[in-house]
Amino acid sequence: MIEPRVQRPMAELSVVLPAYNEAENLVAVIEDAGHHLRSLCIDHEIVVVDDGSTDDTQSVLAAISPAEPRLRSVVHPINRGYGAALRTGVEASRGRFILLSDGDGQFRMEDLSSLWRYRESADVVLGYRNPRHDPFARRMAGWLYNRVFVRAMLGGRFRDVNCGFKLFSRDVLADMELQSTGALISAELLTRARLGGASFVEVAVRHFPRTAGSATGLLPRVVLKMLGESVRLRQRILSTRATRAARTKGKKAGTGLPAEVDAVESASA
Repeated sequence: MIEPRVQRPMAELSVVLPAYNEAENLVAVIEDAGHHLRSLCIDHEIVVVDDGSTDDTQSVLAAISPAEPRLRSVVHPINRGYGAALRTGVEASRGRFILLSDGDGQFRMEDLSSLWRYRESADVVLGYRNPRHDPFARRMAGWLYNRVFVRAMLGGRFRDVNCGFKLFSRDVLADMELQSTGALISAELLTRARLGGASFVEVAVRHFPRTAGSATGLLPRVVLKMLGESVRLRQRILSTRATRAARTKGKKAGTGLPAEVDAVESASA
């Protein structure tokens, strides 16, 4: 949970970058972020969460820090999972807006402009990868997860739930009791925001092939953890809604979750 307003001086934008063994990618990612944010004259900070990396991530962050004074890092002593890293980054952030991105170099900060223009008209501005540059197996798994699994378990009609380029107003995250520590975190964020009545805009963003490091999203332990977390999240949501009889109208057939907040506006990049 984060506070809607904090006592510390707030930046206009916090960029949260979870990283697990991304030493080969981080320099380019941080330099790209810093360069484009300065060119846009956005008061910002870059928060990197090292999620128990076993490579040279800490050495890389120490080396680049003098050139990037807006860079802050948070370290998990052990690997806790993608969701835990995102949650830590959000909790540590100070920005009025929070961009959740990735440390693997598959997005470019230049595309923030496409999202930034909608920051005052939507609570959440979602990137969707167009096209997605991943191996076929990852693209197929992503399609099944996004279009079949998440919709059946949690509802919603998002184009690309796991796209790692999302802009949130800080206020929409206030009092959000996030539980996921693994790969379900994006679906949980969007589901809780949707059920809370948040407004959304979806914008196409570029996606680039990974040039270094290894993706972990299809590892059996990651998938199994996501399945368990999704069942528990659905049960919590349904249990909460069952205590609010006055709000049970309009439930979506087959999901037990409401249909009245499924609308998402799309915009061209």
